[in-house]
Amino acid sequence: MNFLSKKSLVFLSLVLVVLYALLQWYKISNLCTFNGAYHVTCGNILFDIKTLSLYASFALTPLFLTLPTSTHIFEAWKKFALWAVPIVLILTFLISRMSDGGGVGVVGFHPGLILLPVLYGLYFLVSFAIIIVTAVRERRKRKPN
Repeated sequence: MNFLSKKSLVFLSLVLVVLYALLQWYKISNLCTFNGAYHVTCGNILFDIKTLSLYASFALTPLFLTLPTSTHIFEAWKKFALWAVPIVLILTFLISRMSDGGGVGVVGFHPGLILLPVLYGLYFLVSFAIIIVTAVRERRKRKPN
């Protein structure tokens, strides 16, 4: 996966942020209104794209910690991120689609209020641990005894 270099991932994260900003700025209801009629399917798809682009840009934030470091640290984080980011995004999508219960006139408690911070907390904890441990190991290798 040599095409996933630092530059390409930075570009991807910037594209995701711009995509989210555009979908936030131009209201989805305006984008999905054709001939005066709002199309629900278009709105649902764009809302999902907007949500996933926001969460994907969050998931790529540890990348910016690896930019000033050596490529060895980036490669160690990339090995983890190649399987962790898709899993985090899929779980985010599934958690956000969960029903919040409720009923007639009753607002339920959405489980995503607890699950998403825990999911992203674990992801960031493991990402930062990989970056820090790899940086410390590399520093020890370079340091003469």
